[in-house]
Amino acid sequence: MRSTLEPNYLRRLVGIFGTIFAIYVVFLAFLVLVQRQLMYFPDDIRFSPAQAHLEGFTELNYVAADGVKLHGFFAPPKSPRRLTIVFFQGNAQNLGVRVEKIKMWRDQGYGVMLATYRGFEKNEGSPSETGLYQDARSAIDAIRQKGVPISNMILYGESLGTGVAVEMAAEMGGVAPPAGVVLEVPYTSIPEVGAYRYPFVPIFWMLWDRYESVAKMKNIKAPVLILQAGQDKVIPPIFAKKLFEATPPPKSMLTNIKAGHMEIYSSPDIVRNIFAFMAGLEQTAPALQPAAPSAPVAPLAAPPVAQQPLVQQPVVQQAPAAQPAPATKHRRRN
Repeated sequence: MRSTLEPNYLRRLVGIFGTIFAIYVVFLAFLVLVQRQLMYFPDDIRFSPAQAHLEGFTELNYVAADGVKLHGFFAPPKSPRRLTIVFFQGNAQNLGVRVEKIKMWRDQGYGVMLATYRGFEKNEGSPSETGLYQDARSAIDAIRQKGVPISNMILYGESLGTGVAVEMAAEMGGVAPPAGVVLEVPYTSIPEVGAYRYPFVPIFWMLWDRYESVAKMKNIKAPVLILQAGQDKVIPPIFAKKLFEATPPPKSMLTNIKAGHMEIYSSPDIVRNIFAFMAGLEQTAPALQPAAPSAPVAPLAAPPVAQQPLVQQPVVQQAPAAQPAPATKHRRRN
């Protein structure tokens, strides 16, 4: 009797595990197919600087290298010594939810280029890593045509947009580096964050859009400021720390210990030190010399050598550079 029951039990057990495995495989296949819908969350609202009471902005229309039509909003700096912030937003909503910090930048006299992505702000196309890089290059070229040289730009990335800012700065390298780079709540790479949050999913093998920032930091030849949110539940602060460790000097990090994701500017101390960093960049940037609007500039191009996203570069330990004026003390929130 026992010998008859055991094969039946084993067959049922194998059948149960086989069913569970089949469901898991179907689940993974579904995630692969819809992964970009789970990564990008554009809305259908087209941002208007005028409606947000942002003065001095004009709309720029430009075309990415693959023909996708885009628009952005540009306000020139209020003085020749002020730099221009090129802003790459995160993966959700529209520019309207960033109005508070945009106003702070303009109040300080900085030029601002609000770049938009394909599929966002009622632009053509659908977002992807390669597409967002093309969009960023075309936005930079649009203000170069307005007379703003790369040396007078601060590349500012927010959340997912930090990967876009890192890619642009790394492509520029030492040939034509920007004045500086600011990374607000950054990550090392999308696969690393995904594996941290979803350890039961083979993220490293599934993702199309990887944004491997940590492997690119060594190619950035401009001062970098990393803004870390101590209570960030979306991108845990450990990833900003890892990215900072992989960044060559000069580099600085500011931590808002009470802030969650997208709450960096809630601390007046942090805001003051962000502008202290930017002001320091102006000491080495040349005075802006506006060019004629018709003056042609050679467009930025994608790097000729394909990157290898599956291989993570080793992290090089660097001695921290001097911080800007003292920021909020690093302590745990009880």
